[in-house]
Amino acid sequence: MWNPRAEVCNGTVKTWGTFLSLHPVPRGVCVVFLLALLTVQSFPGHYLPISTSLDPGYQWAFNYVDNSSFIFGKDVVYTYGPLGYLVWPLDVGNNLWHSVLFRLILHLIFIGAVAFFAFRIQEIHYIVFFFLGYILSAALKLTFEYQLMMILILWAGASIFMRRGQAMVHFFAGGYAAMLLLTKFNSGIAAISILLLVSLIEIRTEWKKVLTSLLYMGAGYIFAMLVFIPVYFRSAANFLSWLHQSWMVAGDYSEAMSYSTFDWGLTASLACLVVYAVLCIWLLHKRSATGLFMVALAVTVFFAFKHGNIRQVGMALAHMFSFYLAILSVLTLIAGMRRESIWGILGAYLIVLTITVSLGVYPVDRSLPAQFKKDLLGGTGIKNIEALIHFRETRGRLARESQKRLLTDRILPAWIEEIKNAQATVDVIPWEISMLPANGLTYVPNPVFQLFEAYTPSLDARVAAHFTDATKAPGYIIWHFEPAEYNVDNRCPLWDPPLTIRTLFQYYSVTGVEASSYAKLLLKRREQPSLETMQPFETSAMPASAMSVDSRLLTETVSIPEVNERLYMSLDIRLTPMGKLIKFLYRVPPVYLHIVHQDGGAERFHLIPALAREPMIIDYLPRDIEGLARLFSGKGKPEDRCIGFTLSGPGLRFYARDIRITWYKGMEPPEPLQGHK
Repeated sequence: MWNPRAEVCNGTVKTWGTFLSLHPVPRGVCVVFLLALLTVQSFPGHYLPISTSLDPGYQWAFNYVDNSSFIFGKDVVYTYGPLGYLVWPLDVGNNLWHSVLFRLILHLIFIGAVAFFAFRIQEIHYIVFFFLGYILSAALKLTFEYQLMMILILWAGASIFMRRGQAMVHFFAGGYAAMLLLTKFNSGIAAISILLLVSLIEIRTEWKKVLTSLLYMGAGYIFAMLVFIPVYFRSAANFLSWLHQSWMVAGDYSEAMSYSTFDWGLTASLACLVVYAVLCIWLLHKRSATGLFMVALAVTVFFAFKHGNIRQVGMALAHMFSFYLAILSVLTLIAGMRRESIWGILGAYLIVLTITVSLGVYPVDRSLPAQFKKDLLGGTGIKNIEALIHFRETRGRLARESQKRLLTDRILPAWIEEIKNAQATVDVIPWEISMLPANGLTYVPNPVFQLFEAYTPSLDARVAAHFTDATKAPGYIIWHFEPAEYNVDNRCPLWDPPLTIRTLFQYYSVTGVEASSYAKLLLKRREQPSLETMQPFETSAMPASAMSVDSRLLTETVSIPEVNERLYMSLDIRLTPMGKLIKFLYRVPPVYLHIVHQDGGAERFHLIPALAREPMIIDYLPRDIEGLARLFSGKGKPEDRCIGFTLSGPGLRFYARDIRITWYKGMEPPEPLQGHK
């Protein structure tokens, strides 16, 4: 049978590995050169200024909380844990320096793991293919979160081939997995799956060895947690609270945060999963150790698939594909330890790479080859080395750049004076947290930092309780208001989340309005809350003609009652069994609620069905900052009155159609504000 890895020369068969292999000394020199180049090329660094907008806001919040008395699980609930600031370090306190040390240590571990393979693999082409493949995956935006996973994957792969020192490696791998849990919940779950499945690879032949591996990994994991929990959570109860809420947030993410911008994204992602599965089956058929290792990474590959497709925006998909390429690169090292064929791995790599660049996941222009060339020659790493050597100058540059960027988030001087004279704490809703460092205000975070993250009823209740508690709630709130088309996923700011918004109406009053292009309200906590109770007065079934997957097929509008009090509505909309399965495997597509105003204007909001089961304000939905201010006084603008609504969106096919509508009156509305018109 013809062997594609072999050629006949002078009557002898030579493999491609033999053809590419060098004599021992030149081969050693080549390995050292590649390792040195990889060390420089992948030299870590994350030097970003404090900036404005959505993502920079929560990144600053992580860094702020790490330098405060607030505790995860007790005061803050988020899928990023107390070590999340190491993923997004900013020059806050000593965080930047801590991040530098953290990344340097991990970099040494990464290079050490690669060196373990490089000095044991006899044929140099395995090393070359890994080097080129991994560098290309880095050029395609392999994120630091995925790099953390790659270190564990290399570590786990190396442990399979170790003859000595396995116990220590397994112990530290368990501790590392515990640390990943505290950086981000999903990363911690994926890490546990990798360690467990890699340990089980040889259970049929060496089950005692497997049990020993699991024992040492478990010991390392428990030891790390015994250190981390008292330091970062203060108590086991706080840790369990954070763990429980993070589990709920991660589980509901694929329903609440689904957002589609690329129709072909799912097709491309499924094609890559099929390529991975076919390669795995083919290698298992050949009784390959590489195939078993691929099985051990299956959960991690699945998590990456969901991460890339729930939001399904360009960079999320690019990060997913770059991670797949990095995994395929590591598989060449696993194959090299057993001198297995890598032609199937290279074929899979080329297919994933082709999908990545040809379908526009990553912009195919001069930036890609230029970035690859820069990374291949170590340009990015050299820049990070220079930033570390001149660390003081780097911090100075970051401070100047931060100050420049934060100028766009300055608020009115009169507001700053009022807040500081009162020596009050402040929060910003729904998400522009960068206003706080921009204005030198004292931050009190709500449990989810940014309100759009409270997308489950339990999180909504927790955030509402925070604003109810006088010992925790901020004295002032800055509410920056943007129309739905500029808000997160076109979501309505008054439904994100509904119970919390009702709480704000009761416990805060308007003390300032800035009706500029970046409109804001200044809310001050009331001395006495104006409590409002929900009184249901009508329940009915939603007509089928008022809901459709295609909004063009809607033929009826649900009329909204007119009452003297604030009007609230809840929709009992629940997933079907198929919808629950889709939610677990992939995501539930968006559902939209279309609102018709008194003046004929219409708006479309991305609805979170789980939150819609709670009473949410439905009348006089404001379209500008003045409308929002009037709503706090219990009186909306006449033209803002909502007279009807419909439901549409691709997600409707996964929800039961027997939707019940319940209308509520908000009794005992707050008194009108004095002097407010």
